[in-house]
Amino acid sequence: SFNLINILKFHKENNAMATVGVRSYELNVPFGVISKKGIELDSFHEKPSFSYLVNTGIYVLNPDALSYIPSDKYIDMPNLLEKIKSKRKKVVVCPIHEYWLDVGRPESLEKANNDWIVS
Repeated sequence: SFNLINILKFHKENNAMATVGVRSYELNVPFGVISKKGIELDSFHEKPSFSYLVNTGIYVLNPDALSYIPSDKYIDMPNLLEKIKSKRKKVVVCPIHEYWLDVGRPESLEKANNDWIVS
């Protein structure tokens, strides 16, 4: 349900060479987590949660960014973005708050299909 116009506006407003769509992802550990020093207890955190920004696989690139893609070998997006950054070009992240689901795993693809069934 993400409107792509939003990321295009964000990209332009921030004068970026590349923009990556990101989403907050929370990881809940269902157990108490122990930290130790040697064999001694250092700390104990009961059922902690960790929050990360994850890549949604939605990108906006200026046409100039294509010049960083080698013509004779494969390059993936993380490496391309690192290459652009290494040339001191601006790479920004755009938060996505709307519905988004990674469909790279069979169970997620099934969920997406079920979420979008039109009755």
